[in-house]
Amino acid sequence: IARTNVILLEHLGITKVHAVVGGSVGGMLALQFAADFPDIAEHCISIAATPLSAMGLALNHLQRQAIKQNDLEMARKIAVVSYKSPRKFGERFGRNPNRNGENPHENYGDRFDVGGYLDHQGDLFRDRFEIDSYELITKAMDLFDLVLPRERLAEAFDAARCRWLLMSFTSDWLFPPFQSQEIVDALVAAGKPVSYCNIQSNCGHDAFLLPNELAVYGELIRAFLASLDGRPIR
Repeated sequence: IARTNVILLEHLGITKVHAVVGGSVGGMLALQFAADFPDIAEHCISIAATPLSAMGLALNHLQRQAIKQNDLEMARKIAVVSYKSPRKFGERFGRNPNRNGENPHENYGDRFDVGGYLDHQGDLFRDRFEIDSYELITKAMDLFDLVLPRERLAEAFDAARCRWLLMSFTSDWLFPPFQSQEIVDALVAAGKPVSYCNIQSNCGHDAFLLPNELAVYGELIRAFLASLDGRPIR
């Protein structure tokens, strides 16, 4: 995916990019791009992105198993659960009966409110995403790993010349902060200029997509780029 972006940039006559920026799988791409193409990327901003843990690999495997059964909706429901924190789910849904009038205490087939939410998310996704693309994205996420074994992670950044900003979210259990810290430690070991912030949030992995968190992580990005440019970012 990173190489494809480089081919596009070459076609457009672009030899430098000021910053590669992304969250989640986009953050994986930003890290890979900056590590593999040091003459192009001047800055890298990666948000809530690390190689997947065994738990993340397991969840992606279950999603692809659902896709094999032609059940994109179930794959999406599994993913949505991984994007949320238990606390956020509790605050939003608790053990409330489904808001459409269903009551699982009275009728066996009725749903709790959280079940209705997941079914709704699955229905929405069916109409807006192509099933083979979803399978490919989960596989790409599985295979992302800058270097193996992990003890040699610093070597992945030997050629890199950019400045780095990495961010994680305290309640993100899909990409837990300690894994971002491992990348930061590797960058420090490689002698690279890196800034890092673990942002307090109850929203889980979804935090980087939510407007109420933007004031925090968005301002960090603004300040990072402004400090490098020597001018305010508008």
